Formats: sequence, structure tokens, C-alpha cells
Amino acid sequence: MTPESRLPAEDGGESGFTLIEVILAVAIMGIAFVALLAAMATAVSASGLHRTQAVAELEVRRYAELVEAAPWNLSGYTAGGVGYAPGAAASAPYNIVTDAPTLVSCTPVACGGAGVQTETVQVGVHSADMKVQESVQLTKRAP
Repeated sequence: MTPESRLPAEDGGESGFTLIEVILAVAIMGIAFVALLAAMATAVSASGLHRTQAVAELEVRRYAELVEAAPWNLSGYTAGGVGYAPGAAASAPYNIVTDAPTLVSCTPVACGGAGVQTETVQVGVHSADMKVQESVQLTKRAP
């Protein structure tokens, strides 16, 4: 609105914004504020999920290293049997839970001599809410 199109003020020539203009401006600012808050909430949520993924990846690699270093065992591995205990970073609020290592395969292979055995073990962890799952597959060779 141009100043000329406004009605002259009754109280001595003072001009201002109409009630409609003020309500419209407040509504637009309110919508922008709500959108900004929603974007911030999404960023915080994504940041928390990313942190949980990073902790889970760290824990599954630590777990896999312990399984790899453990003595050859055809009957399988357990977290306690290989000396794995979740680190301090894996506790609340991340609550990383270990999956039992899975023996994927155990076959004699003719590499490096007859009767050489390998076993492929899958090690995994997941968050308590199952939003994050990490696993590593490793191959061990018999001594």
C-alpha cells in the first residue's frame, strides 16, 4: 500500500499499519519460525542417529578384532568367550547390543596345502531400538 492510498488518520495525521497488515506479518513470521524449529529438530535427530552409527561401527570392529584373535573354534564364538564387553561409549544413551557371532562357512580349502581350513564368521551389533545395525564378516584360517 502506498501512503497516498491510506485514509488520513483521525488523530492528527499519524499514520501506521492496519490490523490486517499486522496479523498477516505475524502469521508469516510464525510459519517461518515453526519451519525453522522443525528443521532444527530434524538436524538434532539425524545427529543422534549418526552418533549411534559411529559408536556401533566402532564396537563391531572391536568385537571382530577379538573374534579374529581368538583361538580357532569350530563350535562357534561368544562375546564372553572372546573377551568382548561393550565399551563405555556403547552404553546409554546408545545401548549397543551384541549379536552372537555366526559361523557362515567352514570348509577345507586347497590354498597353501591340502586340508587347510577357513571359517567365515559374521559379527554384528545393533542398537536397542534396532534403528542401527552394523556387521562385519571375517575369515579365519586354521592354525
